[in-house]
This record gives sequence, structure tokens and C-alpha cells, in this order.
Amino acid sequence: MHKIINKKNNFIILLIFLVVIILIGLCFIFRNNLIFFYKNNIKNQNNLNNNSLPSKVEEPKTGNIESVSKKIILPAGAQTYEIIQNKSVWPKILEAKIDPVDVHVGDKQTLSIIVSSKEKIKEVVAYIETDNGTTTLPLNFVGEVSDNDLLPKKYDLDDDNKLVILEDKDKYNFLKSIGFIFDKIKPFFGANISNVRILNSDFSDLNLNNQNESNINYPKLKYENSWIVRDTHDKYYHTVFVVEDVLGNKNSITLAWSDACGIPNSGAWTISANCTISSTDGVENGNVTINTYTLTLNAPFVWNPGYSITIGSGSIAVGSGGSLQKAYLFYTDNDGDRYYPNTILNISLSPSISGMVRRSNALGIDCNDSNANIWNYGYGYDGDRDGYGTSAYGCYNGNYPYDATLGTDCNDSNASLNILKTGYVDNDGDGRAGTYVSNACVVSVAGSSNDCNDSNANVWNYGYGYDGDRDGYGTSAYGCYNGNYPYDATLGTDCNDSNANLYRYLTGYQDNDGDGYTVGGAQQVCSGASLPTGWRSFANGSDCNDNNNTVWQYLNGYIDNDGDGYGVGTLYSVCSGSSLPSGYASNNTDCYDYNANAHPGQTSYFTTNRGDGSFDYDCDGMISETPNPGTSSCYNVDDSYCNNLCPGACQTNSASGWHQAFPTPACGQSQYRIDQQGTACRFCDFYTWYATKSCK
Repeated sequence: MHKIINKKNNFIILLIFLVVIILIGLCFIFRNNLIFFYKNNIKNQNNLNNNSLPSKVEEPKTGNIESVSKKIILPAGAQTYEIIQNKSVWPKILEAKIDPVDVHVGDKQTLSIIVSSKEKIKEVVAYIETDNGTTTLPLNFVGEVSDNDLLPKKYDLDDDNKLVILEDKDKYNFLKSIGFIFDKIKPFFGANISNVRILNSDFSDLNLNNQNESNINYPKLKYENSWIVRDTHDKYYHTVFVVEDVLGNKNSITLAWSDACGIPNSGAWTISANCTISSTDGVENGNVTINTYTLTLNAPFVWNPGYSITIGSGSIAVGSGGSLQKAYLFYTDNDGDRYYPNTILNISLSPSISGMVRRSNALGIDCNDSNANIWNYGYGYDGDRDGYGTSAYGCYNGNYPYDATLGTDCNDSNASLNILKTGYVDNDGDGRAGTYVSNACVVSVAGSSNDCNDSNANVWNYGYGYDGDRDGYGTSAYGCYNGNYPYDATLGTDCNDSNANLYRYLTGYQDNDGDGYTVGGAQQVCSGASLPTGWRSFANGSDCNDNNNTVWQYLNGYIDNDGDGYGVGTLYSVCSGSSLPSGYASNNTDCYDYNANAHPGQTSYFTTNRGDGSFDYDCDGMISETPNPGTSSCYNVDDSYCNNLCPGACQTNSASGWHQAFPTPACGQSQYRIDQQGTACRFCDFYTWYATKSCK
């Protein structure tokens, strides 16, 4: 009996101890959740109170109610980011710091990074990409740091590289230990509690059995450098860190301050570019996959229980204002119509909250959150279903037929007519607009007119009428014509509509012989791309004979009948080329103009007269005899022989000349000649020395 009581007492003590442990654990698990839920409910209420409907609804100037200019939202001051990367990535980036993030031209900015590597680090470089270019900043090694120098680690990856919130991991391990104790004492309770589960199903998706912590064995190295900002970041702002070890392994992250993520309202999401979360956001009803790019968190990022965040080749950078939370996202929805008055997202651990709508179920912006039947910004009743309504821009029901969103309709009984338009319309139905209208209710307008007669469908083209030779030039003056072949001339009035090479008038000067010299004044010549043959575009001299390309100018000259270059008579103005033509000379010094050998300066002697009986060939007014009428073979003989043969032929010291035994010949006559040198007598054969007298 005593043993039974002791055994019973021990059981009661053990049971009380177990209950106390369970209560402490439950308080630990749900304490933060209760506080978090309380804070978010207060925040949601404040948001609702601070976002009441505007007293006056204004129509968007762009015509698109969702067209809003977004400015880059940057966290204030220095920001340190916990970097979450795939377990297999080396070298590993553990932490990055930007001090400060929001800078302006001339400010100093310091960038630092902490890495862990199996191999020696070769280099660490930061690239700051701003509005007008990229700045390269090598980071310098500062030294090795310890775990105490890092931010408290809030997140980890399981063996499948799925994100683990370390607070959840602690809860999991705590409950696992409680479960172990419970399994030990379960026999004391009998079969009635054999199916009790301790572990919360929220942790069933965590694979925490074999956490790989191998990176803690490698040194943690800090790199840092500063630069002076020299560019703006109004539209574009990225900070890229690149780490490379001596084996060529590279790792990088990109903090994309200027790029929103564009997450859908519902369903799985895979990051498609480097982007940042600047206000509460997340993924509803789907898994998150981080590949290639970096997700930068400056605000809470939420995903639903039962789903996962898998980090592949990308990274997550969690800043001081950012966090990763497994919860649900809500918009305010007081009237329960699934439309929300603002885009502020609220976080809750509960999948359902009164006065709110899950983001995945939300339909759009609510213009009146106190009336479930009125929610749509638009233009009211749309009778012809063209998207245009009968009312001014305002807050309406939004359900058919009060769902007009495009504008106010100018004719709500015709879907082809909706807004007032200004431009050119087509009244004659030829497909060409020609009549200008302003603020007219018409189907369509053109920006410019292409119909010169909008009351006649057969006449529409501004041009030059009939074009017979198809050169684009017509036979008429500029006006309004049919426009169809062959009345489709558009280039100008044709000067010759039977020759496609001639179509316009050009100013030209006549040059019939093509010698480059023109005659007459400017004329309008029917031409093509250029003047035709026989015309020049500019005047050049005055051609004295436009039918002979060898002459073009007048030169002064005298008649030169014999062509010896010496003329006679009166001075004439002669049509010439570069010099006087044949038959003219520049002087009148010829003494006889019918014999080319007779002219001033003649040096030759002649045996015939020049033609007029005179031997004055050199025009000096005198007759001169040649001093040497010729040569012949001579024989030297003694005087007696000479005298016997030809009495008187041998004259001692006598001058050479005509034979003294015969009469001296006149010019042009023949006679014997002898030539005596010294005392020797040279007598020549009569026949060979029978000479004709030459004169000039």
C-alpha cells in the first residue's frame, strides 16, 4: 500500500512538472505572436483612421487612375544588411553596410562588406550605378572579425535551401524536447493519450535535421572603402558588391534601391530582376523562389504558412527596417466589398480578420469604403458598353452597367461614339479626312487633312492633274484633282508631258556648238534633272558663231591671202577661237600678199620673180643678188692653158663672178661663172657651171 501511494505521488509530481514546462513553452511560443498581432491591429486601425475618403474626387489628368509617379524611397542613415545565400555559394557574403544609403552629390559614403571564404580572397569591388554612369570602388581589407561583430543572425537555410526563421527553429527545438519528455512519460497515461501531438503543424515544412554550419569554421573578413558622391540617383540606383577568391570563384549581390519588385496579388513568385521592398509586401498563396538576383528588404516581406522561400542562385539582403515573416497580408475593407481605400498592407498571423480583405482576394481600390455598393472610380452608367459613361468622373457602383472607366460619353447610344475629338473627319466617305472639327462627337479624326474636296468622293488629291509620261509631273497648275491614275501628278507642272526626261523649267543660256561659250540672255528651258544638251546654267562670254565650236570670240586682224603670217590692207574684227583663223594675220606688213615667200625678213634668194615681176622678196624695196650662186668641180691649170682654152677666162687676182667674156645676167637669167683664187686659174666646166642669177 505504501509503495502504491509513493508511486502515485511521484506520478502527480511529474505530471505537475510537465504541465509547468508546457505552459512556459506555450507562453514563449505565443508571446511574440500576440504582441505582433496586437501591434498590427493598432497599426491597421490607425491607418484606417488616417486614410479617410477625400472630400472632393478629382479626375486623373492622365486618364489612368493607377498612373502615379513613384519616387525612390530610401532608408535613412546607415543600413546594415544580413545576407542570406545558398549554402553551396563560396565565397559567402555574410553582411553588407551602406553608410548612409541616401546621399547627394558631394556627400561621403562608406561601403563595407563581411565575407567568409574557404580560399584566400583575391579582391572585393563595389560598383555604384547611378543616373549617369557607374563608379568602381575597390574595397580594402580591414581585418578579421568575430561572430560578435556581426548582426544577430535571424535567418538560416535548411538542407533544401529553404528559408528558416531562427525564432521558429528555437520553438521547433523546444517543442521537440518537450515531445521527447512526453514520449518518456506517455506510458503513465495509458492508451487514451497515445495519439497526442506536441509539435505544431506550422513547423512541418522545416527540414532541420541536418543543418550544415560548416561556414563557421572559416574566417570572417571585413572589407571597406569610401567615396565622394558625384552623381544623382533620382531614377537609377544600384550598389553591387563582387567578391572573388584566388581560384576564380565569384559571388555578388545587388542592392537595387530604385527597382520595385512587382509582386502579384496572389500565386507563386520568382524574382526576375534585382529589386527592393520599401513598404510592406510579400507573396500570397504561393512559394517564393530567389534565383540569380538579389531581393533587398527595407520593409517587412511576408509569405504564408504552408509555403516556402527557396534560395537558389540569388540572395536576400535584410536591412534594419526589413524582416521576413510567415503570416498573411491584408488591405483595409470596412464595407466588406473586397475593395480597399488605400494600398497599405497589414500583417496578421490569422488568415481572416474582420474589416479587412486578404490581398489574394482583393479586387481593387475602393472610392467609398463605407458602402459596399459603391466602390468604383469612374464615369457612371455605360449604356452602349464602350467603356465611357454618362457622368463626370466620380465614385460609383462599379457593377454593370455603372462600370464606365474610360471617360465621359458624348453619345451613350452608339458605342462607336464616345469622346469629343478635334481634328479632320471624312465627310464624303472616300477614306480621306478633309474637314476640320473641334470637340465634335465623331468616330475618329485624323491629325492632318489629306482630302482637298471632302464633299466629292472622286476628288481628293492636291496635285497637278494628268500625267501622260508618268514622270510625276502633270499638265495642269496646282489644284484639287481626282488623284487616281493617270491624274496623280504630285511633283509639279510638266513642261513636256510626252517626254519623261523633260518635266520642269530651268534657267539656261544657249550654247549650240558646245564650246562652253554662250550666246544671248537667260531663257527658261524645258529640262529634266539638268539642262539639256546645247544649254549652260550660266553665261560665259558671247559666242560670235554658236554653230562652230572652234570659234567663239572676236579678234582684230588683217587679210592674209597667202597665209605667210603677214597681212595687208584694213584692220578687221574677225570671229576667232583662241587665235585668228586661217587667212588672217595680226599685222599688215606684207609687200605682196599673193606669194607666201614674199614677206618682211625673207632671207632666201629666188630665181623667179614673186609674181608681179619683182624680185623684192624681203619687202625692203631693194633687189639683192645672192653672193654664192653655187659650187662646182674645178681644175687648177697654168695660165697659158687657161687662156688658150678660154681666152680671157683667167685673170690674175681678179674677183670671182660671172665670166667676163659674157654679158652679166639679170635676176632669173643664166650665164657662165668663174672663180679665181690668188694667181691660180680655176676654170670650171661650162655645162656644170652654167648658173641662174638668184635675187631677193
